[in-house]
Amino acid sequence: GGPGWEQIATTGRRLGTVTLAAIGHNGGQGTSAYSQRELWAPSGVPEVNTREVPKVMETDDIEQVVASFGDAARSAIGRGLHGVEVNAGQHSLIRQFLSGLTNLRDDAYGTDRGRFSREVLHAVRVGAGEQAVVGLRLSCDELAPWAGIVPDAAAEIAVALAPWIDYLVVV
Repeated sequence: GGPGWEQIATTGRRLGTVTLAAIGHNGGQGTSAYSQRELWAPSGVPEVNTREVPKVMETDDIEQVVASFGDAARSAIGRGLHGVEVNAGQHSLIRQFLSGLTNLRDDAYGTDRGRFSREVLHAVRVGAGEQAVVGLRLSCDELAPWAGIVPDAAAEIAVALAPWIDYLVVV
């Protein structure tokens, strides 16, 4: 966030442009080479490119990430942006919780793979406020029909998440 968001929001408003912040978490996709911290994911499924095995998120980790999404939305609105777009696309922790490829949990976040996304979007909506724009970038086909998100399932996911969003970007 910070002053950069304020400058963009001010310029956008002066030009009549709607400005949104893209917010997300890469989860288990990526590398720990830069942060020197473990990757977090719903399950210990190795990342395809780096083969890094992420830390399986515990309940406290999940609660921290959900709260951080709400804080990010609150910060964006506080800096003058019109809203946020939440990433549940290809490289996102939310998609990893939604997918049978990467969510092998046997707790409530595995038996109900949509729970994490609902909690995140609820926190974002509360953080942003009812007047802000909240969008969702949703991965709708992982090209892995044996366990991944497929278009029919994505349509059901979109309907389930509709109460918290104003628009949907299909990827």
